[in-house]
Parts: sequence; structure tokens; C-alpha cells
Amino acid sequence: LDQANYWKLQNRPDQVVRVLERVLQADPANAEALAGIAEAQAQQGNAAAAQEALGRLRQVAPVDPRTSQADVAVRMHAPKQPDLIQ
Repeated sequence: LDQANYWKLQNRPDQVVRVLERVLQADPANAEALAGIAEAQAQQGNAAAAQEALGRLRQVAPVDPRTSQADVAVRMHAPKQPDLIQ
């Protein structure tokens, strides 16, 4: 997790995902890793992967503060919906 934090500070979400995927291989229910992957995938514009990680995080840690933080990050990086013309 320290490596993931290092890459996050270096603004390298691709490396964050790589490191945290290794964490999840050892501990598939690691809430910190799932939250980090959701945020990093969203930052990279990978909305589907971000939503998948967020969904897994909601299953393993529904009331964990990291779940709501990751949700905000994913929504913040989500593609903007065009305004509907009325």
C-alpha cells in the first residue's frame, strides 16, 4: 500500500492500479486497495473499471468511509452528460 501511495503522489494512476491489483490477489476484500483502484481507474478515464471496483468495494465495505470517498472520486471523473435540449 505504501507503493500505491507513492505512485498516487507521483500522479501515476496506472502504477497505482498495478500495485493495488497485486494487493487484491493476496487479499480480494482489501477495502483500501479497492478504493484506490476505483479512484485511479476513474482518474484515467476508465469508467467501467472504476465502477466495477466501486461495486466490489460496496459489497465488502458498505459503511467504510473509503467507500463514500471513492464514490465521490468516481463521480467527479465520470464523463459529463450532455445537457438535454428542452
